[in-house]
Amino acid sequence: MRAPRTAWLTLLLAGCPAAEPEPLAPVELVELPVPRLLRRLSLDLRGVLPTPEEVARVGEDPDALEAEMAAFLADPRFEQRLVFLFNEQLLTRLDEFGVPGTDYDLDDEYAFTRAVGDEPLRLLAWVATHDRPWTESVTADYTVANDTLVQVFHVTPIEGEPTDAAGWVRSRYTDGRPPGGIVMTSGFWWRYDTTVGNRNRSRAAALSRLLLCQDMLDRPVVFGDIDLTDEDSTELAVLTEDTCVSCHSALDPIAASLFGFWWYDNKDDTEVSTYHPEREQLGAEYLSVEPAWFGLPLDGPVELGWRISEDDRFVRCAVQGAAQAFLRRDVETEERALVDGLQESFLAADLRYTGLVRAVVSSEEYRAGGLTEAATEATADRVRTRRLLSVDQLASTVEDLTGFRWTWERYDQLDNALVGYSVLGGGVDGEYVLRPAPVQTVSSAAVVMRVAQAAASTVVAHDLAAAEGERRLLPAGDLLVPGEGTDAALSALHARILGAPPGDDDLQAERALWQAVFDAEGAESAWSSLVAVLLQDPDFLTY
Repeated sequence: MRAPRTAWLTLLLAGCPAAEPEPLAPVELVELPVPRLLRRLSLDLRGVLPTPEEVARVGEDPDALEAEMAAFLADPRFEQRLVFLFNEQLLTRLDEFGVPGTDYDLDDEYAFTRAVGDEPLRLLAWVATHDRPWTESVTADYTVANDTLVQVFHVTPIEGEPTDAAGWVRSRYTDGRPPGGIVMTSGFWWRYDTTVGNRNRSRAAALSRLLLCQDMLDRPVVFGDIDLTDEDSTELAVLTEDTCVSCHSALDPIAASLFGFWWYDNKDDTEVSTYHPEREQLGAEYLSVEPAWFGLPLDGPVELGWRISEDDRFVRCAVQGAAQAFLRRDVETEERALVDGLQESFLAADLRYTGLVRAVVSSEEYRAGGLTEAATEATADRVRTRRLLSVDQLASTVEDLTGFRWTWERYDQLDNALVGYSVLGGGVDGEYVLRPAPVQTVSSAAVVMRVAQAAASTVVAHDLAAAEGERRLLPAGDLLVPGEGTDAALSALHARILGAPPGDDDLQAERALWQAVFDAEGAESAWSSLVAVLLQDPDFLTY
């Protein structure tokens, strides 16, 4: 039975974390029915709806759900889903960088910016899906690259490595940079640039925030009489003022290890495209400290990735990030029971990321579809028992169902905010909008409406002209005239898009809509209208 409209809105709004969360009691949670849980797993792990065959298998045998989940984790689409999820944490996918693609004789700016911003994300996804220990994400002596990055950076594919379906292949830099996984990728530092006066300190803070979940800006600071507009005054305060020293004693030694990425002109395509080993020693000179990682000396940047991998906070931050990605909410440091349990599973899996993901999606909270009357107010405030499709899930799901992808001038309109609608659709842009929208907004509803209308017209025109076995979405049978099979076709379409057969009231309303449009404009408009309505239904947009 479909949830009442007021109910789904209420459930969707449950998402803000409490100030001091307490461990959840299992009695507070009601597990999703198996078919709905299959839908959630498929959307989170593959970005598409489960197929009718997969739904039938778990319908006949609920115990088959675990085998389906294992198949989802092995699906090539899982890697692409991780790229989007990791971007919600690292925010490296920008719509423009300081240097445009035209400086490299590239005429596709969208492909250029995506290649640069995706490099660290795809490296993380490669480590995760190739069963490598998670520490390799910050220690690897390789990266991943596509043809665009080969042209832009000093990188070359590793001989004999296979190229994936999207054109990415494991590669190595040839400009003398040390190993260090994402910490030594140009894509990471193009996103997290620095200034002459900042001297890599913002980059050091980014490493702490993104890889350790320790935000230096959360520390209390009293500036007093320091003149922050004067560079000499600021530098003196960093060395002498207690409130400054407390942070900079940790930040500056990390910053000192990053001067291989010190660019004298960050608008110069040659300058920013390469690592500069000859500048590594400038850190100690400019910052008056030797390189170190939170008090542990570094024998140059070659040791930076290893120090990060050995920091206990690195593994715990990865656990917290995975929990946030799949629970679709903030996971606070106070939620020790949840994070401790997931961390134990991650360690038991020898730090294989798929083991961590499996633990998260097997947790009671992930599988919750509702709350009991015994649930506390704190639980109701933070647990999302129903989630909104992210803009990337919307794009991939609609494309899988209908074959429609919204593009204009080579720009994916749901994957770009500068020449598209990704932010209006509820996504992030990596620079100004840093968190996906947890609930539908007026702008995202408008985006969904346009996507639904265009996708419906595309798939119906295709399916009505195609043989039954070649249809993408519309069910089998004669769809051009009303008849005995119309109700069956309406039911099949409803179940495919919304994940459950229609109730009597739903079927009656959909039959009336179809007939009214058919009488006015014919079969193609009738089916297009119905598909467009179903693609805007809350039961399609939430899971």
